[in-house]
Amino acid sequence: MAVPAATTAISLAKIRDEIENNNYNHSLYGYTSSSTSLKDISDGSIDTINTANASADRPDGSAPHAMSEFFSYDHDKVSTNPVLSYVGGKRSFYIVEAVEGSDSEARIYIWCYRTGTTIKVYARMQGNGDSGGDSADAGYFTGLNSGTETTLTGETDFHNVNFQFAQITNVDSGYKVGFSDAAVSGQGNQHSGTGSVHTINMDAGTNPTTAVRTTFWTASAGNTTQNTPPTTINAVRYTSEALTDDSDYGYDRVTLHFKHATLADFDVVVDVSTEAEGVLVDEGEEDCPQCCIHESMLIATEEDMKSIHDIKIGDKVISYNFETESNELVEVEDLITIERDVDYKVNNLILTEDHPVYLNTGKKASINPEATLLNYKQEVDQIQIGDIMVKLDGTEEVIQSIEKYEGTHLNYAIKTKHNNFYADGILVDSVILEKK
Repeated sequence: MAVPAATTAISLAKIRDEIENNNYNHSLYGYTSSSTSLKDISDGSIDTINTANASADRPDGSAPHAMSEFFSYDHDKVSTNPVLSYVGGKRSFYIVEAVEGSDSEARIYIWCYRTGTTIKVYARMQGNGDSGGDSADAGYFTGLNSGTETTLTGETDFHNVNFQFAQITNVDSGYKVGFSDAAVSGQGNQHSGTGSVHTINMDAGTNPTTAVRTTFWTASAGNTTQNTPPTTINAVRYTSEALTDDSDYGYDRVTLHFKHATLADFDVVVDVSTEAEGVLVDEGEEDCPQCCIHESMLIATEEDMKSIHDIKIGDKVISYNFETESNELVEVEDLITIERDVDYKVNNLILTEDHPVYLNTGKKASINPEATLLNYKQEVDQIQIGDIMVKLDGTEEVIQSIEKYEGTHLNYAIKTKHNNFYADGILVDSVILEKK
């Protein structure tokens, strides 16, 4: 029998009886009241408090100790261990992307979130994220890299789709989770190297919208342990990326290890396979077709501010040397133009959503960091109102407005020695990739 609720007067001696005999109304006391200390029964000195109790009706063990902390406490209440189930038999995911004439990237995010006593585990499949891509294929197997193959979508226009593949119910709030990965035996290459495996902080606005409520526990198994996980969304991303006329592929077994101080640990296991291939169509084609400063912007040159229309390869523009911490005149090494419909206006600076700018923190940021990573292989921050951009004259400019610049516009990218230049007086990145 549990300690009565808050509407009833309670006895310190009977609380001790609840702890020692699992019965608040037990009548055979084997001790005197003088031997009963509120501190001792609160902090577990007399007998360990049942922390496995699924309810919060127990003392926290810290002073000041109060009898009211024991209202409704049930020492012998047994928590139900979590129940893991796989949804629709999805146990092994794959995504394949082949893109003609462009860089290619295929990704699988493994992530989870908690709502109440339920944790849902998702695979987020991403292909066809770059220009010209139209042949991403994704699917799953019912077993761990075995069983019946089922295509999740067709082979066209596949991008950014979440699939729930596991659900854990009866989850105590004390569970923590960590991710680890290891190669799938006999199935080819494990993903390795910079850019292939990341922990990632996905936006809380991503469908499903609920942010994670569990805390990371760093997993020790697997060849790659995620040592610095994000704090908002529990996720790990597996990426294959291929430049034109190249390919990459890999197989990983992802383990989500849920750990608890007193209840049973358990694992959620899923195999992922990503493959990307870029096919070179035109040897003369530039490497970076997604470029990025609006045609109306003025560029800082050795003479003065010059329209980006008038900039030519070999012209000298002002660029920032981070080693000497000073501006320098450098030659334009490459220049690309393209029409795009993803322009944004940040204060007065007009640029595409994936073009990074420099902030006074020393970091780079863009409107769409995911697109920046996909198109330019750069991990950058999200531009926010209140961020401070770096200016040509050494001053700083606070971002006060960010708005979509509707329509399709001509955009330019300039490559320099230091991989940056000044557009509209703001230091921005060069995002032309090296020619192959």
